[in-house]
Amino acid sequence: MLILAIPKSASTALVATLAYAHGLPVRTREVRDEVLLRRPIAPGFWHVAQFHRRDFVEVDAAVAVVLAAPGSFVKFHFPPTPTNQAMLRNIPKIVLVRNAEEIVSAYWRGEESGAWPSKSLEFAYCLGERRWQSRARALGLTEELRAWEEGWRLHDGSKLVIESAELLANPRCIIRHAERYLCLPESGAGEFLRERYSRGERAMRGWPTILWGRRGPIAKRLLVDLCRLVTGGDGMAYAYLERRRRSRVFGHGTEGINEGSAQS
Repeated sequence: MLILAIPKSASTALVATLAYAHGLPVRTREVRDEVLLRRPIAPGFWHVAQFHRRDFVEVDAAVAVVLAAPGSFVKFHFPPTPTNQAMLRNIPKIVLVRNAEEIVSAYWRGEESGAWPSKSLEFAYCLGERRWQSRARALGLTEELRAWEEGWRLHDGSKLVIESAELLANPRCIIRHAERYLCLPESGAGEFLRERYSRGERAMRGWPTILWGRRGPIAKRLLVDLCRLVTGGDGMAYAYLERRRRSRVFGHGTEGINEGSAQS
């Protein structure tokens, strides 16, 4: 059973609750590690992919077969590209949506609290929520998040759209609605088994601690800026960092790097 969720929409809590209530496994990590490793970043979603590199990809028929398998839950952030909408059209799916600016604020809270450190170098110099919001708008991250929501809302395939705010406000009702859509027996679950929100996991840290914890991303971002000055663009630096990332994941070199990874 497929959950398609925009980032930071309480999807982890929903999936964990449904899986526990019905005694079914969650196979997200398994599918991500075994099926999605070599998928290219989806066009038009480069900036948000820097936060969730393994999910913002395009799927193919083989992946769709795995996602449609009954007896387990999987949760991903696949963007609504034409390819993904075609491949997933006939698969019943719950689509979780949330306001784009709220998601950017959640990224900021996760970074400042240390609960969910950012994987994106593009915010390495941003200190404060207003700077994050401004940077997100300037980069196009906010627009990418809006495109994610709009694309899946307009999707003409099988779907049940759930607002994150409604899920948090009335979990019992929304869980029952989701169970009916997925043809699951009513479990009676009325609250989340597990909540994982960056807002309250850890207290905000002082500036010295924040800067010290961010030393790695800042150093990498300095490399990006240096390469921009030398080459006139981000391509060289981002290609280098992508090679390093893929080398760590796959255990070898540059194979499979897509052209989108060299765009800013």
